[in-house]
Amino acid sequence: MGSVKYYSPTEYRAVLRWTDELGKSRTRTRICATKQEAESALKEFRAERDKGLAQSRPVALGELLAAWLEVKLPDVAQATQGQYRWAVEKLEPVAGAKLADLRSATLDRAIGAVEGSARSRQIVRTVLRAACAWGVTQGLLATDPAKGTRAIKQERRELKAWTPAQIESFKKMCDTERLGPLYLTLATLGLRRGEALALRWDDYDPQARTLTVSKSRSKAWDSVVEGPTKTARSQRVIPVPDSLARVLEAHRGTQRAEIERLLSVGIRAESGYMFLSEWGKALDPDTVSHKFARLARREDLGDRHLHELRHLAASLLLSQGVPMPVISRVLGHSSTAVTDTIYAHLAVEDLRAALDSSSRLLGS
Repeated sequence: MGSVKYYSPTEYRAVLRWTDELGKSRTRTRICATKQEAESALKEFRAERDKGLAQSRPVALGELLAAWLEVKLPDVAQATQGQYRWAVEKLEPVAGAKLADLRSATLDRAIGAVEGSARSRQIVRTVLRAACAWGVTQGLLATDPAKGTRAIKQERRELKAWTPAQIESFKKMCDTERLGPLYLTLATLGLRRGEALALRWDDYDPQARTLTVSKSRSKAWDSVVEGPTKTARSQRVIPVPDSLARVLEAHRGTQRAEIERLLSVGIRAESGYMFLSEWGKALDPDTVSHKFARLARREDLGDRHLHELRHLAASLLLSQGVPMPVISRVLGHSSTAVTDTIYAHLAVEDLRAALDSSSRLLGS
């Protein structure tokens, strides 16, 4: 579309507006002395538009992915940006494939060639599907070749119930380990790793005995980023039990002494964080996870991930008969259905204990 508008005997304006291949609005305008000059300018604008569209139109998968990234990245969190860029890099071997020749089988082979876990391949497939679907809406692809790719079979790790002996060993470990207060906070309140690592002392109200969870620290490939919690429901205020409050108060005193020692040798700690490294820095999520896994093996707790402390908190609440909606609220799940799906097997074990107890009463 374009137009030539009359403004005065000596002023005609040529205007052309269009949307480029990336969905961006473009405008070219020029004021001319005569209508004929304005019409010539409009013709020039149209030629410029057509040439630009032809040059910017992606013809290969790599070009499509680059165009999709340019449009998508400003709307997602920094951690997600890192995932998208990583996935696009993994598709470099097929970046030169022509869009007109793309088939689901080609993309399946590219996804299957990605080294690492099923989760890694799932991320690549998700990015491919999003980029190709966008390409269809923009008229860059006639059909969506990623729509027919095979689903990735997820490797679900079975949650292992904690025995009373393991819980006791865990508590003793927390009494002696420097990060024991962090582990106890995770196991008591069921926080996600990133939520706990983002906690600041300002989030803790010692008078009301509450903890406000509003942020999360996560690993975006090679860097650590801090932002909002996983979902809006994840932002919550949690009451802190007296036993944990005493642990946190003792930890605050110990931390102050550590910060003073670091200052005495010229090292300034990052102020405000509830949990810091030995050098006064905010904790790296992966480093914390690796350390806990080593400690768990050393203490005969089994092959456990830090996230299992969240499961421990949920199972202990279930064993006390706490209703599922309450547990869901404590954990910050988006719905009780999520809680029920994840912890259903733990509830079965609680039922087993209850039935064993009732059967003994009945003498069976």
